[in-house]
Amino acid sequence: MSSNVQVSSNVRGPEVLSAALAAVLEAVGWDLTGKPPERPTWHARAACRGQGHKSFFPATDDRRPGSESAYSAALTFCKVCPVILECRRAGQHEAFGLWGGLSPAQRRRRRARAAN
Repeated sequence: MSSNVQVSSNVRGPEVLSAALAAVLEAVGWDLTGKPPERPTWHARAACRGQGHKSFFPATDDRRPGSESAYSAALTFCKVCPVILECRRAGQHEAFGLWGGLSPAQRRRRRARAAN
């Protein structure tokens, strides 16, 4: 990755490192204001909005047989969600959690099929 990050030449001492780090983080899109990141507009219409993350990101190894059942509570929301396709697209490369009704193992299988 190439970047044209520049730090003002009038910055001296320890401030150089701080300014350089801030410039790099800003260049890669990190919000340095402390505000939470903007959510996509479809989040407001999601059936799971306000439900918390625990049932969508259970502490389980999804490679074990039977681990799909860890997502059963979350799937009740996905089954009636008006934005399931948007969610599925957003999470297609995520390594963890239920996205658009698909577990990590299901997403891996879909990616493998698409690559062949």
